[in-house]
Amino acid sequence: MVWKHSLRNAFIAPLTYFAIIIGAFFTGTMAVETVFAWPGVGQLAVNSVFARDFPTLQAVVIFGSAIYVSANMLVDIFTPTLTRGSGMHSEVYAPAKRGAAVWL
Repeated sequence: MVWKHSLRNAFIAPLTYFAIIIGAFFTGTMAVETVFAWPGVGQLAVNSVFARDFPTLQAVVIFGSAIYVSANMLVDIFTPTLTRGSGMHSEVYAPAKRGAAVWL
């Protein structure tokens, strides 16, 4: 009973926040790699800045952005599936009736 009425609606915010945290984990690992001199993407980014290797730095930034955008997109795609029946998305994803306006 609780899952049906309250936890489905309450599940949306932590799921969205989790997707944002994925991007923060990536940037955090870059800082840790730099501080502790561990080889990885963060060390590659720092070395490319000092060597003025801008194509490599652009690749690192695009890679991080792709991780961030992919995580948010996956959450946005699966949120209506996980919260089905909660009433949050019923107007958006319901098929339009004949002659009715479509909400997008």
